[in-house]
Amino acid sequence: MVAAATVESQKLDTTLALPAQVAPYEIVDVYPKVTAFIESIRVDRGSRVHAGELIIHLSAPELIAQRTQSEAGLHSAQAQLAGVQAKLASDSGTLLHLTAAAKTPGVVAGNDLLVVEQTVAADNAQVEAASNNVQAARDSVRGVTQLEYLLGNSRPI
Repeated sequence: MVAAATVESQKLDTTLALPAQVAPYEIVDVYPKVTAFIESIRVDRGSRVHAGELIIHLSAPELIAQRTQSEAGLHSAQAQLAGVQAKLASDSGTLLHLTAAAKTPGVVAGNDLLVVEQTVAADNAQVEAASNNVQAARDSVRGVTQLEYLLGNSRPI
């Protein structure tokens, strides 16, 4: 024979104090891409955030000045490119006329033809350099515009 007992439900009255420390699951340092003013903070310390979530809204008025300066540099580079392209076209025309005239003996000195050929070659190098300057200026404008877009201060690219 087995002895049986009745089971009763009771609230336990035991308290246990243990020393502990709460540590985050993951710590991530966050740095802005530009120096800016904090407009608002959308999360609190200890909040769980997800990739791509807006944490802080920044304002960088200096970016407007940087974009304006970059755009002015682009316009200047484009003007320089147009100038060297015009000079190349002019010198190429001169070379064509001198080459045609040089077919008649004694009309054009051989040295004059060589000078114009070298001038056209130099003009070609200047056009290439000016084209590279225009591309660099475009990249500069694009970079500032992207930063403005990331901060929400401008239009998308």
